[in-house]
Amino acid sequence: MNYHRIGNFGDSPYDHELWSASLADFEKQVALVTNNFDVNSLSDWEHALGQHRGRFVMLAFDDGYLDNDSEAFPILKVYDVSATFFIAIGFIDRLRVTRSRVYCGPRRQNRS
Repeated sequence: MNYHRIGNFGDSPYDHELWSASLADFEKQVALVTNNFDVNSLSDWEHALGQHRGRFVMLAFDDGYLDNDSEAFPILKVYDVSATFFIAIGFIDRLRVTRSRVYCGPRRQNRS
């Protein structure tokens, strides 16, 4: 399962299409997968696929948004679930305009 952002899309004036789930929905999804699947880390994935049986899932987060740490990580800890975080290191300590801000910014402002 792949996520970008967790929380309320109204919390950001930009890129509201990147919100993957609300906090409540994310917790429900994590509860569902932990009760019905074997959740594997990226390092365990190859071994899991080699078993050819079982119900496996891996959780991944793209781009390294702050809410991955502040919102998603505490839920993952509660359910003792591992996940893989792919961090866009080119944005650390730099202000860059992304395609989503160029594309979504004007659309969000026009909704007011």
